[in-house]
Amino acid sequence: MITLILILLIILIEKSFAQSFYKRGDGATCIDYALPSEFDNLLKRKIAFKSKKETLRGFVYKDKSVTKFKAVIVIAHGIGFGHFYLLNLVSYFAKNGYIVFCYDQASSGMSSGKKIDCMSRASLDIDYALRFKENDNELKNYDTYLFGHSWGGFAVLSALNLKHKIKKVISVAGFNSEADLATATNPKIKPFGFIIRLRNFIHYGRYAFFDAYKGIMKSPAKIRYYQGDKDLTISPKLGLEFFKKYEKDNFEVITLKDKGHTPFINDESQKLQQEVLVDLGLLGGKEVDVSYFVDFRKLSLPDNDVYQSFLDFFDN
Repeated sequence: MITLILILLIILIEKSFAQSFYKRGDGATCIDYALPSEFDNLLKRKIAFKSKKETLRGFVYKDKSVTKFKAVIVIAHGIGFGHFYLLNLVSYFAKNGYIVFCYDQASSGMSSGKKIDCMSRASLDIDYALRFKENDNELKNYDTYLFGHSWGGFAVLSALNLKHKIKKVISVAGFNSEADLATATNPKIKPFGFIIRLRNFIHYGRYAFFDAYKGIMKSPAKIRYYQGDKDLTISPKLGLEFFKKYEKDNFEVITLKDKGHTPFINDESQKLQQEVLVDLGLLGGKEVDVSYFVDFRKLSLPDNDVYQSFLDFFDN
């Protein structure tokens, strides 16, 4: 009887996931995204590697003027698109002496996959990305730093549950687990978190149980968590307030005042981003206008102070 109930609950959650996910993350068609070719300072090397059945693709970036490198920063992107939305940050890290290794997660951007089926996939993908880094003839010679935003912010913290040698980690607007996200809005469904984990275990095995806080508590890496206090995508209760409980000598939580879900863009871009989210109906706005168009470059202007804070953490 208990087994039958579990099966029925998993089927219900599978249907719920089909409504929330089950599509590729290739960005919005109404947004003109930046491309690596627009950054004259960047040298890039195409990379591809297997993550179970899918092929993940991306680039290794270096600045043309840099000859001595500090470390490799592995970047994990957020849900809904590939890593191109982080190219300003990639260019910044490269100019400041880092090799930047970017991969698109399965079913996103340049990588293969028919659909994003859950967030636990990110834990698997970053494991295989780090395996690739550790076996690449060039990248294996440098220390490993991680940077992730949103879904990627979860990925870089979950990676701390693995046995890779990770020296430093920045998570921006990450979260503890998919189960926490799914059950946060209604305390009555909190017990269903285990069913979500069980469902993800069927798909991805042990990765389904890689909570971010578990990785933080066991890792000797230096870790910093950033989030805007006006984040409307990941509630600060699931980010800032949650992770504050686990601060220790090697883990620090930074609140970015009056910032939203992408707290490393400037005020002009942040305002425009909110307008776009409303226009696209993602924040309770109007129906999508198919003729709607926005230049992503205006959406991604950097907040120089936040960029500098990231760099200071990696440098020091």
